[in-house]
Amino acid sequence: MRRTLVLVGLSLVIGLILLGALLLPMIRSGGATGWRAELDHYVAYRGVAVSGTVEVASVSRATRPFAFNQTMSGLTFGDTAAFQTNYAYTGMGSRGYQALPFPPTDVWCIRLTQRRSFDRGGEEVTSPIVFVARHASLYSADWVTHEPPGGASPGDLEAMMMKLDCR
Repeated sequence: MRRTLVLVGLSLVIGLILLGALLLPMIRSGGATGWRAELDHYVAYRGVAVSGTVEVASVSRATRPFAFNQTMSGLTFGDTAAFQTNYAYTGMGSRGYQALPFPPTDVWCIRLTQRRSFDRGGEEVTSPIVFVARHASLYSADWVTHEPPGGASPGDLEAMMMKLDCR
């Protein structure tokens, strides 16, 4: 009887260790949808900020995330307690204690459609590009949205997409 209890207990412990080993990488990376949750926060935040609608037009994963550097980043957005961002959705993000580590470990290239109506009629439609990147240090990892630097031309944006190999 005692031996059976020991075997059952040992099996439970080994099972929990294996489960933890499988789930820990997903939890640390923000889960399989970490980038998407970050993008959803950004789209909602941006829609309010421009008094219009912002929709995702296309999404592609960069095959060369290591090519993303500080010169490709303008304003940053995110609710991360570890890293410094320019804007936070809930007021927590900009309190991070570390500068964003470059290069990120993963990058998603996002084309948006932004519509803004005017009181006197008419509508402005733009197609901004943003990058959702997973930045990681030794002890922290989190997703951050990057807008390109202000004044970047459409040619500059296409060059960034090509450099990252966003398809």
